[in-house]
Amino acid sequence: MQAKKFLTALSAAIALAAPAWSQTHSDPEKKAAGTWYGEYQPAPRQALQRFVTTRAADGTFTLHARMYENGKVVAELKNRGLWGVSNGMYFTVTTEVNDLPTEARKPDVINAYLVQKLEGDEFEYMHVASGNRFRVKRVEAGSVRLPD
Repeated sequence: MQAKKFLTALSAAIALAAPAWSQTHSDPEKKAAGTWYGEYQPAPRQALQRFVTTRAADGTFTLHARMYENGKVVAELKNRGLWGVSNGMYFTVTTEVNDLPTEARKPDVINAYLVQKLEGDEFEYMHVASGNRFRVKRVEAGSVRLPD
């Protein structure tokens, strides 16, 4: 129940902040904007995830991810949505998955992360619900292509 209340409050905060996004950006938001590459493997012998996320200054993001087993692509995902950073929290609201709109009332489209590090070309964050940690590196837009 607390998670549902948190997600509802987070959704409301995002909705209220959206019009202000184009006018002001926090320092962490300026640092997090851009294109980032990361790899994540939840546990040994689980699929390796490689992903490229582009966070635009207008508060939108795109994510392209591929999952690999034994070096071969087993799944692919393309997300779009909204993002922001505030008070040490990084959040995303996924509005599309593989070009299909998401259901805004589903809690899995809203994700909150604790910012662990956001300096230069390094961004580390931890998913609040799962505890999964992500480390990404800033890259030039268009310079990284996920392997086939």
